[in-house]
Amino acid sequence: MIPVPRAGIYQGAGGLEAAEAIADEVILTAKQGQRMQPLPEGNTYLGFLFVWNKSPAIVESRLRQAHEALQFHIAETLPVV
Repeated sequence: MIPVPRAGIYQGAGGLEAAEAIADEVILTAKQGQRMQPLPEGNTYLGFLFVWNKSPAIVESRLRQAHEALQFHIAETLPVV
């Protein structure tokens, strides 16, 4: 699961090709223009990364590398007064 790093409006993601070269599968479920809120206040994720390997250490390493390759663009929202 790819956690939401900060609150705001999801604008898109970069680094997909790099992440897909590392992970076996990259699925982004966030929609452009969607309001995002990190856990525990939020109730959604940006998407999912999948890696298959017999070695847990390799799986963890590839998941971390794929996550680091992604850049999420989340616009700040202005507070309502």
